[in-house]
Amino acid sequence: MGRLFTWLGSLGTLAYSGLLAYLIHRRWDALVKLPLNELGDFLAGAFGPLAILWLVLGYFQQGIELRLNSKALHLQAEELANSVEQQRELVKVARDQYQSDREAMEHQMKALADEQERSRLAALPKFTLSFGGSHSTESTHSLNFANYGRTCTDLRLVSDLDIVQFRPESILLLETGKSAKFEFTAPRIPPFESTVVSLSFVDGRGELGSYQYKLSFRPGNGYSTARLEPIDSKRPSAT
Repeated sequence: MGRLFTWLGSLGTLAYSGLLAYLIHRRWDALVKLPLNELGDFLAGAFGPLAILWLVLGYFQQGIELRLNSKALHLQAEELANSVEQQRELVKVARDQYQSDREAMEHQMKALADEQERSRLAALPKFTLSFGGSHSTESTHSLNFANYGRTCTDLRLVSDLDIVQFRPESILLLETGKSAKFEFTAPRIPPFESTVVSLSFVDGRGELGSYQYKLSFRPGNGYSTARLEPIDSKRPSAT
C-alpha cells in the first residue's frame, strides 16, 4: 500500500508539473514581467496543490503504517501470551513429574525400610521362658531361654542390682531349637521387690541386640516366689 501511494504521488506530481510547465510556457512573457512579490504568490499558488497532495498521501500512508504496527504489536502480545501459557504448562508438567518422582522415591524408601526391618526381625533370636528354683538358707533361681528364632552368640543376662549376679557370665553360642540356662542366688526373702534384667546377644546379622525383662518377687511361706516377665508386653512371660 505504501508503494501505491508513492506511485500515485509521483504520477500526480509529473502530471501536474507537465501542466504547470505548459501554462508557464504559454505565459512566459507575462510571467517574467511580474514583480517579485507577485511572482512569489504565483509560485506559492502553483506548488501548493503538490504540497497538499503529498500531505494527504502521507497522512493515509501514516495511518496504514499505524494500523500495521498495531497489528504487529497485537500479534506479539498474542505470541507472548502463548509463550507464557506454554511456560505455565511446562512448569505444571515439571511439577507433576517432580511429585511423581518424589512419590516413587518415597515408595522405594519405604519398601527398602520395610525390607530392612523384615531382615532385622528375621535375624533376631526369639525365646520362650521357663523358670525354676530351689530353697534352703538361700533361694537359687534358674532361668531357661529356649531359642526358636535365629542362632545368636555372646548371650548375657545382667541385672540393674549388684545383689543379683547371673551364672554363667555369658553363653558363647545358642543355636535355633536349643536352650540357655542362667542361675542366680538371693536371700529367701530378697531385700527388694523387683529389678530390670537385660538379655543381650549378637544376632544373626552380627548386630548387638537385647530384650528387657522385669524380675519381681512375691513373699509367701517363709520365702519369696520369683516372676520374670518381658517389659515388652508382646513377648511371653515366664514364672
